[in-house]
Formats: sequence, structure tokens, C-alpha cells
Amino acid sequence: MPGYGARVPVWLLGSSLYSAQLAAQMGLPFAFASHFAPDMLLQALAMYRSQFRPSERLEKPYATVCINIVAADTCREAEYLFTSMQQAFVKLRRGKIIGCRRRAAIWPISGAMPNSMALSKR
Repeated sequence: MPGYGARVPVWLLGSSLYSAQLAAQMGLPFAFASHFAPDMLLQALAMYRSQFRPSERLEKPYATVCINIVAADTCREAEYLFTSMQQAFVKLRRGKIIGCRRRAAIWPISGAMPNSMALSKR
């Protein structure tokens, strides 16, 4: 059987406080998907660390953070490229088809962008 006895590391990937709590209770490494819930990042990591129970797999808390990165030659170009991700996120939250046909030339910041998207722009 492929991989038999390999002891492949098992991680819990999550984007909620519940996933942080579960990883801590199970004594597993935790990967937080902050690109889905950037406003919960610090609270989830603090909860994971404070509630961690050592296990056969792991003696002390071990975490990583998953983030989106947009790179371009200029900040203006990077912000323009980032609008595709913003549109996809808003559509996902609204239950609409995710595909983006074009980037927004200017993102209407006031009131249209969910708080979590504003946080992810920092």
C-alpha cells in the first residue's frame, strides 16, 4: 500500500474559531485560512494556542497562516489586479457564480465591500 508507515503529517485547515478549537483539542498542527476570514485570524490563533492539548503527533502548538498575495510592478496595478479577487469574494458571499469577466477600474469602497475584504487589503 503506497505510503504505509510514512507517518504523513496531518494538519487541520480551517477558517473559523471552531476549527482552531478542534485542532487544539486534537493536538494537531493548525493552518488558518485567513484569506476567507481575515478578521478572525488573531483570535483563532490565540484560541488554538491557549487551548492546545499535547498529543502523540505534536507536543506544542504549531500553526501557519494561509494568505492571498497580489504582486505587480506598482501598487496601483496590484490594487487593480486585486479587484478580481474582491469581486469573486463578494459573489461567493452572495451565492452567485464566481467567474469575473473584467476587473473593476475603481472599487466602490463605501458600503459595497464586506468588512473582511477591507481588512484583507491591509
